[in-house]
Amino acid sequence: MTASVYNTPVRVTVTPALDYFEKCPKCGYPAEAVSTVRTYATGRVTTELVATCGMPCGWQSTT
Repeated sequence: MTASVYNTPVRVTVTPALDYFEKCPKCGYPAEAVSTVRTYATGRVTTELVATCGMPCGWQSTT
């Protein structure tokens, strides 16, 4: 197998982050977040939290 096969996730799961209670730093409206979990063929697992404004002000943050 080539190195690129190991960098491709074999499973991606996106779920709402129900315990995310932050506010948008731009407009103060409650923010929403989703958690993206990627599992790779090597067994490596990465998690990414993406927060966005609940209103369409355009704010987004990735951690």
